[in-house]
Amino acid sequence: MDVQIHKQTSTQKQLKTLVFIRWLYILGQSISIVIAFAWFDYQISLIALTPLILIEVIFNLSTHLKAKQNYGMSSQFIWFQLIFDLSCIGLLLYFTGGATNAFISLLLLPVTLAALLCDQLRAWLTAGIAISIYSLLMFFYLPLQEHQHSAHGPNQLHFVGMWITFSLSAVVLVYFINYLSNTLSEQLLIISSLKEQQVRDENLVTLANQSANAAHQLSTPINTIQLLFEELEDCLDNQTESIFSINQGVKEQLNKCRKILVNIRQSAELASADDFLSLQELVSKLRDQWLLQNPDHTLKIETDETVNLSQESKLFHSTVSSALINLIDNAARENRKFAETSTTLTVSCSDNEMCVSIFNRHDKAELMIPEKLGVEMIESKNGLGIGYYLANATIERLGGKVDLVVKKDTTETRIRLTLSQPAV
Repeated sequence: MDVQIHKQTSTQKQLKTLVFIRWLYILGQSISIVIAFAWFDYQISLIALTPLILIEVIFNLSTHLKAKQNYGMSSQFIWFQLIFDLSCIGLLLYFTGGATNAFISLLLLPVTLAALLCDQLRAWLTAGIAISIYSLLMFFYLPLQEHQHSAHGPNQLHFVGMWITFSLSAVVLVYFINYLSNTLSEQLLIISSLKEQQVRDENLVTLANQSANAAHQLSTPINTIQLLFEELEDCLDNQTESIFSINQGVKEQLNKCRKILVNIRQSAELASADDFLSLQELVSKLRDQWLLQNPDHTLKIETDETVNLSQESKLFHSTVSSALINLIDNAARENRKFAETSTTLTVSCSDNEMCVSIFNRHDKAELMIPEKLGVEMIESKNGLGIGYYLANATIERLGGKVDLVVKKDTTETRIRLTLSQPAV
């Protein structure tokens, strides 16, 4: 879909450029006829040329309207436009001296445009048609007849026409070479961006596979440790208070590892099922998941008057919660360094966007935000790195954006999510 839209947009730009050039051509054509008739006093068949100019004006107006549409345009349509221009130039030359007209080189204009805008086959066909028209105009044409009292000879008119043709050719060539150069630069930027996205997606796939393998490999030793721990517990009949405390701590950590593995499996199932959450469900899931994984650190979720938690529309993909948990975990890790027992998360909404802000304290001496943060997988001392990379990739894939705003003694992780209904 994106490729088709880009192709239509490119063809649309080409068509608009062609319309603009045709207006210039019609204007120049009209001025040339007036000069030849009034200044050089040539007998020109205005009865034939006037309808031709009117047809060109009407055709260009219809093309101008067509260029505003986003459908029904292709390279074949552009080619038909150039063949029309070639035919009009041929008719104009037929009524104004044929191959003896100094403006005969205007036949090169549609050929040049076809070489730039069309495929190789159509470009060669255009060149063949132009050569055929030139050949016919050498034998079939209406000669220009000059009045006896004209003060300007035919050689002067021919030289003036050659000068105008040369100037026009130079302007057209410079314009289109520059146009092609800019277009190629834009295409190179797009290709570079797509390559970066491809590398990033490959890194995500690799990381996802490694995570899945790690989860699968960890499940067996954790279950084995659980069984050994239960046997050890049975062997220690007379447990002292310190041993009992150690046993409870080990048991809690084992249970936490098992819950993490279950969450990984459930998250993968939800991501593949394209499950969506309402705002209330998202907030509740964040609170419950955080409490389950971090009972010793409070997550304070604050909402302002723009947030309607009673809204039942399912606007958020289920993977958003995992991304937010990663970012909250980064902030909480920093807050723990300052003996903070809670991390604050604020939610606000605008017309078509939700803004989530996560706040943590930082030490100015240690604060250093890597340049490639969120773009590449990097190591960082600030609680960032792989977690931030995964969260940033997930949110950007869903049309959102993650920014870090550094203030005096706090860092704000600002997440913007687009509010839109999921496709059915």
